[in-house]
Amino acid sequence: MEAVVQIMRVVHLIDHWGLGGAQRMVNNLIGMDPVNDHRVISIFRHGARSWHAEPMFLVDSYWQLPWAFWRLRQVLRSWRPDLLQIHLHGSKLVAYLSGVTGVHRSVWSEHSAQEYLDIYHPFISRMIGGLTKRAALRVHTIVANSPSTADYVHREWGVAKHRIETLSFPVWPSSIAGSRTNHVADRSVVGFVGRLAHHKDPLAFVRMAQLVPRAQFWIVGGGPQTEAVVEAIAAAGLTDRVKMWGDRQDVYDLMSQMHVIVMPSRLETYGLVAREAFVLGVPVVGYAVDGLAEQLTDSPIGYAVEPGNVTELATMVTHVLDNPSPRSPIKMSDRDDIAPWLDFYVRMHAEQVS
Repeated sequence: MEAVVQIMRVVHLIDHWGLGGAQRMVNNLIGMDPVNDHRVISIFRHGARSWHAEPMFLVDSYWQLPWAFWRLRQVLRSWRPDLLQIHLHGSKLVAYLSGVTGVHRSVWSEHSAQEYLDIYHPFISRMIGGLTKRAALRVHTIVANSPSTADYVHREWGVAKHRIETLSFPVWPSSIAGSRTNHVADRSVVGFVGRLAHHKDPLAFVRMAQLVPRAQFWIVGGGPQTEAVVEAIAAAGLTDRVKMWGDRQDVYDLMSQMHVIVMPSRLETYGLVAREAFVLGVPVVGYAVDGLAEQLTDSPIGYAVEPGNVTELATMVTHVLDNPSPRSPIKMSDRDDIAPWLDFYVRMHAEQVS
């Protein structure tokens, strides 16, 4: 890798600073990059959690969103970033409507691709899709988290292939591997880790749990389907075998105590939870969708099943529990995952200087 002539000042713009995959990706990138100066701007303060970086919050509520447009322009004028890196749909739209992508050199990291179609009301989805396509023309580069995401961006948004960079979102091995590995449960633990939202399909996890009588089940995360999940657990008579942990800071500690993690996502452009599980040596069973399918097929402890097939999901989970293998965490240094990103920033800097 070429030597960096000078430090790049990278400003990350993100919807909110919570516990989601996009936030963990940014946190990992900042914590692992020894070269560049990273700062974070979070549009909203709600749901803020303590991570490696301390963000600047623009506003406290959706009602103050017009104020966020003005504040964003002022902050960027003061910070003068070499690169503005945009994350999540809300930030893309705020950056576009604020006009900052036309002033500052910008890239956006595409975390979700078509997920917004499954999350929002159809009218809202069409509006977001239309604005996203226009906004995509205003940024310098789109960073896709998997080949399937890159293909979607090119096919659906009409972004030229030479403007799409495919980079795996980094995990931070040293922050994960320090988790304890002692099992505190009295029987096998099958886990779900993620946002309780429609596209993650936590209700499929509950239906699967009914077909695996020998285990107990942990659900780590919160979201709009929390109430529906609680009701489904009660209706299935699983209250004594399913523990709802909610949003947790010690998520890696909990993951390390699971015997298998299940990812029944309808849409999953990357599958950061799967990569984090592999660092811990925890097997993952999931639907063969999008970037998650790539993660599962590339790992010896990844198991991909037919999307939407809860019975096959339960069968594979039972197989993994019946045939436990010694835990073999992925041997990787922090530098392994950050190196492609450092190369990317070097190229961005070289283009800017030239």
